[in-house]
Amino acid sequence: MGSDIMQIEHIILAAMWLFGFLSFILFIPKKNMRTGMLAYLMFQAIIWLCDMPAFEFGLLSAPVREFPKATDLALTINYFFYPVLFSIYYVKKRVNVSIWSRVSYFMVWVSAVTLYDIIIEAYTDLLEYGSLRWYGMWIYIAFLFFMSEVCCNWFFKDKAVFQAEAGNLMRIEWWILVMVYIAATAILFFIPKNKFRLAVLAVLFKQFITFLAGLAVVELGMLKYPIRLFPSISRTSFTYEYYAFPVVCAAFIVWYPNDRSHVLQMSYYAGFASVLTLIEVLIEKYTDLITYIHWEWYITWVSVCLSFYISRLFCIWFFQKANA
Repeated sequence: MGSDIMQIEHIILAAMWLFGFLSFILFIPKKNMRTGMLAYLMFQAIIWLCDMPAFEFGLLSAPVREFPKATDLALTINYFFYPVLFSIYYVKKRVNVSIWSRVSYFMVWVSAVTLYDIIIEAYTDLLEYGSLRWYGMWIYIAFLFFMSEVCCNWFFKDKAVFQAEAGNLMRIEWWILVMVYIAATAILFFIPKNKFRLAVLAVLFKQFITFLAGLAVVELGMLKYPIRLFPSISRTSFTYEYYAFPVVCAAFIVWYPNDRSHVLQMSYYAGFASVLTLIEVLIEKYTDLITYIHWEWYITWVSVCLSFYISRLFCIWFFQKANA
């Protein structure tokens, strides 16, 4: 029985090599061969780099592999098959389409590759997830595709075939928004079940604070958000104030060190506020997602601490009343 399973795995590996070669030949036009080859090489370099720590720290493993004495990594997947899939994705993507068409194209490819990966993990010994879950794998593959595409775009920046895309200066901002939604949603999956009501309450109350405060600072001309969702009806950042910031606040409250020293609790506040402020400063400096007018980084830092403190006090009051 064990030898039959082993034989199935090796048949699947051989099929990956066969279909990989055929797909590269059939779906990569001769005129785009250099582009496809560069995309292939870029993806395999990045996946090797990322899989090293993933396998080292037990997120992934490959019980059945080609060179078991030489490496614990999945050679066919890392070195050949997934890089081929990315090269097809990169060559076939359309440049002169809306941002949502490109995001949909990206999501479909990442979801399809993730589904294949999940099936391989569930029904064979070619892959085994350790502490990684399916949604973690989706985020991981999305990260690999995104970083590989960014690197390829940089490499081909001056090529005529990418001129239309190079003229779209806002493209990176939309990708950041997509990644923010992915990251915030991923946080929700790590909320313990016994604290999910607390997280929901924290999100709802934080939305109540930040959405109103965000409208106020824009109305007063302190901040502006040049690139945002729903630009025709709202001049504030729907993504940050209605979703990302409340979800981070929920994580802050769920894992708050209630029984630790006051010094540690103050450090907990300072750590969250500092990370969020640093991210905002970098986004303000290098993108058009937010622009400071009459605003400074320390105002963000103080406002984050204050809003987290108020949200936590409300949650404590609410559940104390409920228990009473």
